[in-house]
This record gives sequence, structure tokens and C-alpha cells, in this order.
Amino acid sequence: MILGSATSHRQQDFPKITVQLVASSPVPNPVDICSNGTNWVVVGYTTPGVPTTVVSAISSDLVSWTQHTVGLTINGEGRPTSISANSTGYFITMSGGTNLQPTSRCYFSPDGVNWTLKSIGSGHWFSSTATSTHLIGVSISPFGTGKIAYSTDGTGWASTALPGNTSGDWEDIATNGTNYTLISPNSFAAQTARSSSLSGPWTVGALPDDGNPIPSFWTSITANISKFVATAATSFSPPYAATTPSSPNPAANSPDNGSTWSFTNIRNNYLDVTSNGYIFLAVGQFSNVTTGIYAVSEDGINWVEYITGPRSKVISGKGLSYDYTGRIFGGIEIDGTGITRVIIN
Repeated sequence: MILGSATSHRQQDFPKITVQLVASSPVPNPVDICSNGTNWVVVGYTTPGVPTTVVSAISSDLVSWTQHTVGLTINGEGRPTSISANSTGYFITMSGGTNLQPTSRCYFSPDGVNWTLKSIGSGHWFSSTATSTHLIGVSISPFGTGKIAYSTDGTGWASTALPGNTSGDWEDIATNGTNYTLISPNSFAAQTARSSSLSGPWTVGALPDDGNPIPSFWTSITANISKFVATAATSFSPPYAATTPSSPNPAANSPDNGSTWSFTNIRNNYLDVTSNGYIFLAVGQFSNVTTGIYAVSEDGINWVEYITGPRSKVISGKGLSYDYTGRIFGGIEIDGTGITRVIIN
């Protein structure tokens, strides 16, 4: 099903964006998607319980998928929360399940098909990313400081403690190849932590306050070689459905490795943002909450917003990736029923 070319509501010269619903969800309860440049892998899970089956599916084109069993969670050890990949393989983080118990479980696959249970160290692992040399997981801590774990092969993991912050956790992490920046979610006192090394030390900074009387949450961060970009939305709950804001929500960019930040020209609910190194793409809901919206930028400062139609065709807050080779992005629909392909040309 082709949704058609999205309509820009800004009169600026910018490449056309085409949004396509290309497949039904190949896994139950999809939570995240990624690409290693050759194949896409999406991860999900069966109905929560003891045990819960973690499942994945792999595709070269986002259209045809083959499902595989990843493994079983035991003793209530949660569900998958994110997936990232590089040339070494694919890496799935796990949450700690109910009652805030931590887990040391993660899964690694060299090919996106055959999965092995690994020990990442005890934590509440909610986000991940990958560089050309490292797979990286971030653990939140509801009652203290979080930590970061990293591996060059998906098997041996090192970790380091992250500094505490006023929100109690770190929402997301991004790297521009030489520096790493984390964001915490609450816009009233949103913070960053930045370092030139995964082992630290980490320097805590602040994201700008958008002045919104309703708590906003910084939802995602990404980077290219010159800028970090973070997006925000009004308070949301799974499956990442944003409420109507009383004042618009921002995106912000930083040209100096996350040290200082300034607002961009987009002011809507944005749930996820990513970059293929050349183009930034943000996805979310228009201010009326019923209309999907995409924003595209070449410099992270000046954006063009595209209205995409029904909210169900919006990509979710943790399900946006790119293929490294072109202007093709893939994501999970916000209602979890389908796979969306975004082509920028």
C-alpha cells in the first residue's frame, strides 16, 4: 500500500518525501527496527507472561520478511526494548520486567537470524546504538544513576556508571563518531551527559526549557558529523501516543558535541529522529494529534515539515532507522500493525 507523497506545509525548495506502507508487521508487538546496511531486522515479543518469546524478522527490502525465534525470557525478565547493529552483528536490549527487577540478559546475532543469549551486566536496558566499532546499551536507574555498556563483538561487555540526573534516567544516546551525548527526558530539568569516551568521564549539561506548562519529554537524539539533534513531545505512554500540547514542542540542535543547544524551526510533537549522515528525519504527530507529520533537514537547523495523513501511519517513537546506502528510512507504525518505508529524493 502506497500512502503517496507527503505534502509539505512550508513553501521551501526541498526534496520530495514518499511514505509507503510496505508490509504488515512481521512480528507481534514490534518495539524497534534497525539496519546494518544490508538487512533490516525488527524485534518484538509474544504476549507478556512467564515465559515470553522474543521474536525477530529479517528483510533486505522492508517488504518480504522471515521470522525467527530469538529466545525466551524467564522469571519475569521483561521484554525487548531496542535493537541496534553494525558490521559485527545485531544486538537486542532487554528491560527488567515487572517490579523494577533488573536483568543481565541481552541477545546478539552476527547475521540477524541466529541469536545467542549474552550477559551485558545487571540493569534496566532501555536504549541502544552502534558505531562502526562498538555496540552500546544504556541502562536507566529509577532510583539512582544509570550505566552504559559497550562491546566490540557482542559477547564481551564492559560498563561504566553514568552521572545522576534530575529525571532519574537517560532516555537516549547518539554519537557523531568522536563524541557521545545522552539526553534525559523531562523538559523542566532536561539534562545531557557528554563524553569523548564510552568509559567517561561524563560531563552533565542542560537542554533548553521550552516554557511549556505541560511536561514535555525529550524523546530521541541523533547526530551527524557536525550536529546533534534532539526532539521532544508532550507526555506520552506506550504505544508512544502524544497528547495535544497547550503550546508547541520543539526540536533542538547542538553544533558543539552537545555542550550548547538552540531550538530549531519545528514546533510539533516529535517522537523519534535519526540521520543517515546527510539527512535528518524526525517523525511524530501534528498538533491536532490525528495527523502524522515528518520533518526533514539537511543541516539540523532549518526543517521542512510534511503532513502525512492518518495518525496510524506515523512511525513509532522507537522504531526509525535507515539503510546507510541511500535516502531510504524504515520504521514501525505507531499502532504496531505495519512497516513503513520513507523515501527522500
